[in-house]
Amino acid sequence: MRFFFESSTINYKMRHALAVELNKLYPESKFAAIDTSHSHEVTRYLKAQEDIHYEFIDDYVNLCNGSLKEEADYGLLAEFEKTAPEKSLWFFVAMDREWGYQFCKGVYLPASYIQQINSPENIWRVASGLIKYYKKVLVDFKPDVFIPANGQNSMSCPIIYQLCDNHNVLCVVPEIVRTQNYMVLTGNRQYLFEQVDNTCRKLIRKEMAMDMSAGEKIYNELMADLENEKYFNVSRIDHFKFNSPWLQFLFLSVKSIVSQLKRWFSEAPRRKSDTIFKQTGGIRTLFHNIFFSVLIHFRRVQLMNPKFYQLFDQKEKYIYFPLHSTNEYSTQVQGTMWIDQLQIAQALAKSIPYDWKVIVKEHPGILLWRVRPSLFYEEIKKYSNVKLVKTDLS
Repeated sequence: MRFFFESSTINYKMRHALAVELNKLYPESKFAAIDTSHSHEVTRYLKAQEDIHYEFIDDYVNLCNGSLKEEADYGLLAEFEKTAPEKSLWFFVAMDREWGYQFCKGVYLPASYIQQINSPENIWRVASGLIKYYKKVLVDFKPDVFIPANGQNSMSCPIIYQLCDNHNVLCVVPEIVRTQNYMVLTGNRQYLFEQVDNTCRKLIRKEMAMDMSAGEKIYNELMADLENEKYFNVSRIDHFKFNSPWLQFLFLSVKSIVSQLKRWFSEAPRRKSDTIFKQTGGIRTLFHNIFFSVLIHFRRVQLMNPKFYQLFDQKEKYIYFPLHSTNEYSTQVQGTMWIDQLQIAQALAKSIPYDWKVIVKEHPGILLWRVRPSLFYEEIKKYSNVKLVKTDLS
């Protein structure tokens, strides 16, 4: 068996551990990888380990840099676009939070997320390079299984899936289900599970018999651990409930400004380096980073204030719309056409009976690592039949 791994800064140790287990299941297997981290952390780790041998470990940053120095192959792009169900490569670009950041709505992005050279010509140069590279891997290395790094919110993700489909190569994603000791495998970038859906339908229609004891055991374990905070991977916001929120805001803001200034001077060599991930050296970038770091503390104080929200009446007839954290895999890749969640809230508001409400609740992760513009919340509150309720409401 031949396995190709796309490894990122976050998942590379887990992916390597998976490779070790696969090698036990399928002895004499061949492994290869591409390092998508910005600091070659994955490459250093994989070369230092002695568990298994990787045939080659390529570098994603070098791949993109090399692609920018070549002309885009528009013939290749047109041919590839025809094979995609969406029939538009812009659909793929919109999934990329660096090259397609203009499609991200309802979020402030730090300068490090924003690709400074995202002209259409450069986007198509990089897209051409990605298609050529992954096509070459499929033809030359001939993997039986391709394991991409979905969560990068990159156009490489849909390109990999489409090329694997074109070459009849199994594309598999191991993904956590935010529940301790469980994970899932899927070959679908939308994280759909046709085998589960079909089995459930057959069970409901009583078209098949199945031993339910294993599922019942898992269910009972989950229910018994509902009160265990460590059992589920969730975002906790209780530690943001300060006695003096504005004093805390001033302290954290000053701390953030000092931190950004230190970082600005320490990253001076990186701004001068020849890499696609460098930030512009202008003073505007420094002010952008300072503004972002202060705004995130201000928004936390705002979102933890009960007066910021509308009252929730449990007796009302309502539908519940929990917001997703932007930009994340759920919005960029799974919900590409609906990245702008204000469109969803508006569509729901136009689709409910006259005596119903749409209840919107913010994702708690927004208080941890994302910042929305104030206009986002103001827009939600404008609708007479939509209510924005407390983030920590049960």
